[in-house]
Amino acid sequence: MEKNEEYYENLDKRSKEYKEYKKAFEEKNSVGLGDIVEKVTKATGIKKVVEALTDDCGCEERKERLNATRLKRRKPYRCFTEDEYNILTNFFEKGKVNLTGQDIDKMIEIEAGIYNKKYSGRPCTQCGREVHQIYDTLKLIYENY
Repeated sequence: MEKNEEYYENLDKRSKEYKEYKKAFEEKNSVGLGDIVEKVTKATGIKKVVEALTDDCGCEERKERLNATRLKRRKPYRCFTEDEYNILTNFFEKGKVNLTGQDIDKMIEIEAGIYNKKYSGRPCTQCGREVHQIYDTLKLIYENY
């Protein structure tokens, strides 16, 4: 009998063979932030350029770190665009304390796009807790890009 998807789906779900198949299937088909970054770098040609310039760029380690990262139980919807990446480069050069209201609005817009969520307005900036969380989340993703 051919061991295809139908074969495994008809197995007893408690069997060792089925559990091994299921684990391998989930690992093969998992999509984390590292997988998404890898797809983008392949699609844009960045990966080929980097491979031409260096023997080991650390891509696999970065991919594993990003895939293992849990970002507050949220799964990114998409990666940064090139413009967003450039904007964030400027933000992180300024540092947290030097961000303007426009910078904060742009950070919120970028985070909303990455996580496919909506904001009903700017968060409270009195204590800045939510702004700091958004900044730190974006910086973590940015640093592992």
